[in-house]
Amino acid sequence: MAIPGSAWDILAAAARDHPHRLAVVDATAASHTTLTYLQLFRRATSLAAFLRREGVGRGDMLAVMLHNCRQVGSLRTLLCLRPV
Repeated sequence: MAIPGSAWDILAAAARDHPHRLAVVDATAASHTTLTYLQLFRRATSLAAFLRREGVGRGDMLAVMLHNCRQVGSLRTLLCLRPV
C-alpha cells in the first residue's frame, strides 16, 4: 500500500483525475518528448512491477544509472520507487 501523500499517491490521483493532461514535457530531447499523467503512471507502474519481480523490496538499496535527462530523469527515478 502506498504512503498517503507520497509522490506515488499524487501521481495516481492525477492519472485518475486528469489522465490526458501533460505531466512531462522534455523540450531538450531531440524528439521533444511529452507524457500525459496516465502514460507516466503506466510507465512507473511497469517499472515498479519489474523491480519487484527482480527481487527489489522495501528497504533495499538500488543504484540507478540514467542518461543526462534533467527533470525527466529525476521524476522517473522518484516515481519508479513505489512503496511496496
